[in-house]
Amino acid sequence: ETQPEERVAISGSDWQLGSWNPAESWYLNTSPSLYPIWKDRIPMPSPGGQFKVFIKNTVGNYVWEPLPCNRTWPRHGLTPDTEVKLTYGESGITTVSLGRAKESNKMEADDGPGSGTSAPASRGTSAPVSRGTSGSPKKSKGYVKSTQVRS
Repeated sequence: ETQPEERVAISGSDWQLGSWNPAESWYLNTSPSLYPIWKDRIPMPSPGGQFKVFIKNTVGNYVWEPLPCNRTWPRHGLTPDTEVKLTYGESGITTVSLGRAKESNKMEADDGPGSGTSAPASRGTSAPVSRGTSGSPKKSKGYVKSTQVRS
């Protein structure tokens, strides 16, 4: 669970999510009434693109999720009316299409063992090693309606 003065962010292979650079990543917001939920609209990621959540702690270190592999955005179904929910350190994500008010199945968002790169398993300070960027031009494809991370 996060502490006061810490920040939660999403970083990933897409340039919109910082290309694995914590300083360029998408920082989420919380409030006393939302905590421990952190949320924000994020740029539409590339289908199948990799990402992870990290916490920027009070001394400025980046604490990456202790998952064995990077997370992967769903290959289908992300639209501007999609709400994405996940829990820091737990694999899988849930997507809900708010326009259709229908929840999809919980999707395992991790690549299989050995198929991807991973972030440090504990309080490391370096980002996951990228297998390259999506190569997409630097123009946003819109935004995901809401992304929520429980810390």
